[in-house]
Amino acid sequence: MPVSNSCFLNWSEKCLSEEGLSETDYRNIVSRSYYSAYHEVLSLADNDLRLGVSQMVGPSHLKLSETLTNFICEDKAKQKVIRRLGARMHALHGMRIRADYYFDITLTDTEAKSLVKNVNDVFRVIKNELQDSAA
Repeated sequence: MPVSNSCFLNWSEKCLSEEGLSETDYRNIVSRSYYSAYHEVLSLADNDLRLGVSQMVGPSHLKLSETLTNFICEDKAKQKVIRRLGARMHALHGMRIRADYYFDITLTDTEAKSLVKNVNDVFRVIKNELQDSAA
């Protein structure tokens, strides 16, 4: 059964409802939630906005956030939403890097919950503010 971009986010939300989570659990929640948003936003950039981010040379996560942060179009309201999405992805990526590589810095349940909330906001923005006007 194929998975969708929201599957990892759903898994993270389910995990957060459980008792007795460890810091390792929080790190996995942050990482999986980030990737849920990353693939959703990458799909928007490549398929709906036709920006070709997947074809760009260089670090793909950075290219995605940079491309969106520098997005220009005639619809200035849409441009503002997409640029904010790029900035949000940059911040979420920073948290994912921290969760995956910086074990000397404690990652808490509050941070994991905050990241999951932010990822939900990414999905909401795409669905409610960009879905109909992306093309």
